[in-house]
Amino acid sequence: MLQTRLLSLQILIPVLWITGSATVKIVQRPHRITAVQGERVTLHCSLELENLAIGYLVPWTRELDGNRSEIPLPDPAHRFHRHLDSTSLVISAVEAKDSGRYFCQLWTVASGLQEGNGTQLTVLVPPSVPVLFLKVPSSQGPLQWSLLCETRGFYPPSVNLSWTQTRAGGVAEPIGSMCSWETTRSEVKRSHNLTTPLLPNRDLGSDVGRHPGQSLAQCLQVEKLGQLVSVLELPPQGSQSDDVTYTCTVSGHPALSTALSASYIQGE
Repeated sequence: MLQTRLLSLQILIPVLWITGSATVKIVQRPHRITAVQGERVTLHCSLELENLAIGYLVPWTRELDGNRSEIPLPDPAHRFHRHLDSTSLVISAVEAKDSGRYFCQLWTVASGLQEGNGTQLTVLVPPSVPVLFLKVPSSQGPLQWSLLCETRGFYPPSVNLSWTQTRAGGVAEPIGSMCSWETTRSEVKRSHNLTTPLLPNRDLGSDVGRHPGQSLAQCLQVEKLGQLVSVLELPPQGSQSDDVTYTCTVSGHPALSTALSASYIQGE
């Protein structure tokens, strides 16, 4: 009867019940894991046990910004699972919010709560495919056409936007300046150059950090939205005899294996 109750506790409570003078060592390897959003990740935890009396299950916790939370196992959302070895943790499709330091734990009658040295999980979120917007001059404003290239949603904040132009039958030539996300800027200047009419159906707000580029481009970042925008001023319509293709390229992010790009043809 007692054995039946112990087995029931083993299933319902994710702890390790060891009797006698058992010796336990918890090993977590590797200490750091980097994954791209959507990938399947296994956090390995192994126990070196002596004088083991009965079976066990191991709980997991996650630490982020000094706060600990327990990983629900079984998970109602079906994202967290136990590995077949019963001690390692599997995340079926990692998300940005899963970043943190993970600890596998156990409890013994003799030693109380013990845990491994932790595995730091960093989830990379790639930038979005660039989207181009054409700013058409108003009837009352200057006759200046501009292209805006936008990318967003990336983590960590490390990404570049660059422009090239290709004339009919020619090769791509760099134009303007490279636009990079700045994480070390001590002051954020306010600019009201980006407004709803400039980006149709978008509201970038007023908290826009701006730094000057070369004569044909400027770079703007919206920190609250994790959004980077490069603005390229175009030559006046009809001033060029051939069609020109302007291409905006997103690069420099650790989650990108190949660059992303979008193009606009002026003159069609």
